[in-house]
Amino acid sequence: MTTLLQKTIELLRNTDSSIDRVSAETGLGRRWLYRLLDGDFQDPGVNKIEKLHRYLTSQEEEKGAA
Repeated sequence: MTTLLQKTIELLRNTDSSIDRVSAETGLGRRWLYRLLDGDFQDPGVNKIEKLHRYLTSQEEEKGAA
């Protein structure tokens, strides 16, 4: 079973948006996003992951509707 964390990292890796854009639009730091991609966190925090997941899934929905 895929966790929310794993799915969010997968979405981040596959997004067309740059890390700079994701950071600007979510308020999450660029360094934090890069550390997340590098697997530096054992527990990155559910609130940040949920925020990032909402953003990335809305991007996917917009792409699918286009």
